[in-house]
Formats: sequence, C-alpha cells, structure tokens
Amino acid sequence: MDLLFAGRGLLVLTPILVVCIVGVILMRRQEHRAEANVILAGPAVYFLYNSGYWLPFGGGTPGPRFLMPALPFLALGRPYAYRRLPALTLGLAIPSAFMMLVGTLTFPLIGKQGTGTWPIG
Repeated sequence: MDLLFAGRGLLVLTPILVVCIVGVILMRRQEHRAEANVILAGPAVYFLYNSGYWLPFGGGTPGPRFLMPALPFLALGRPYAYRRLPALTLGLAIPSAFMMLVGTLTFPLIGKQGTGTWPIG
C-alpha cells in the first residue's frame, strides 16, 4: 500500500495512472482483450516484485523508482480513457505532469520528511 498511497507513492505523485488503468480495462472490453491482458500483467508483475524488495522505493527519489519501466505499458490505456472521460483525464494529467516536472527539475532527494517540502519549495 505504501508503494501506491504513501507520501511519495505512485498514485499520489502521478494520479493519471488511475485513469490509464481504467483505459486499459476499457480496451479489454473491446476487441483488444489479449493486448490489454499483457498490458496489465507487466506492471502487475513489477508491482508484486517491487512490493517484496528490501528497498521498495529505490532510495530517496520521488516515487517508486523500480516501477518506472512498467509505466509506459499503462500509458497505452490513456487514449481509451480520454475518449470516454476527457475532463477527468486532463484533470489528472495536469497535476501528474506538474509533480513529475518539479521532481525532475529540482532533483529532490527525499528522506524521512516525505514529499511535503519539495513541491512547495
């Protein structure tokens, strides 16, 4: 649960991923069942492996660093979600892009204090 919902959890820093997962599920309902299953399986395996790893966040970086290779697969569901829920998709994409842009530009090394200080400063 910390990987997803902690102060520097994946869904806290990039809430667009919720819409991307919904988009993959919408893709699964259409003619792309096999593709959607593969898209969901890759990040799920990464997530399960990362959950049992001794350093789940991968150090002092914003977000779980070891889950990053699996995220482009989930991004394939974003067009399906945008077609069905355009306002919600844009509404979650803007803060996601802002939080990751701030994290990239400032290169914060997050310690015990969490992410509460680096988006503000």
